[in-house]
Amino acid sequence: MNKIYINKGIYDNKNIFENTLESIKKAIIAKQGLYLTVRETKDHVLIIYEDGNLSRLQNIKDKISDMTYEDLSYISFYHIPLLEEVLRLTENKVDIILDLKMNSKNKDIYKMLNEYKSSFMLLSNPKVIHEINRNHSNLKVGEILTKKRKFSLLNFMIKTDYYSYDVDYYDAIYLKKLREDNKPIIAYSLNNQMKYDEFKNEFDYLVIDNYQNIKIDK
Repeated sequence: MNKIYINKGIYDNKNIFENTLESIKKAIIAKQGLYLTVRETKDHVLIIYEDGNLSRLQNIKDKISDMTYEDLSYISFYHIPLLEEVLRLTENKVDIILDLKMNSKNKDIYKMLNEYKSSFMLLSNPKVIHEINRNHSNLKVGEILTKKRKFSLLNFMIKTDYYSYDVDYYDAIYLKKLREDNKPIIAYSLNNQMKYDEFKNEFDYLVIDNYQNIKIDK
């Protein structure tokens, strides 16, 4: 699998917006992996979108989970792609990491992934991981770790294949302890040159934001 994964595609949020088919096409041309966030609309449509609402990019505070996909498509001034569209676009071209911020019972994604022919990794919260462990054990899944990690009994019930570590809360001792589990660790996210240079050799996989402005080692 790729060492580097480009978060949200290659974009400037002026001419090309993040997490659009255009930004993803540019990332494919760069021949790196892709890191994408999956969200679910009110009518259970799975889309690619970073935030829980449209306020940062479109100055609209409505939650995505409170809107149907038709509502979302009407309100947004650019096309927000379906997960299905993105999987068709990336298949047999690049590896992907999908951050699943969705209902654990939505079965559509598991059907799509079981038919997907490229390499992928999944990340999510303990509730979704528990669902994958129970009913889709063929899928590899990892847990997202930050300083704000909430205690949950599910943390003791889930099986993970790797971790995603938020480098904004970097702690060398904690990272060393995680290494004792002998699981690959993903660094999320390196959004400037300083972070990239500092962490590029400490992690198994690197999630890069602001990719076009960071000098990547060849």
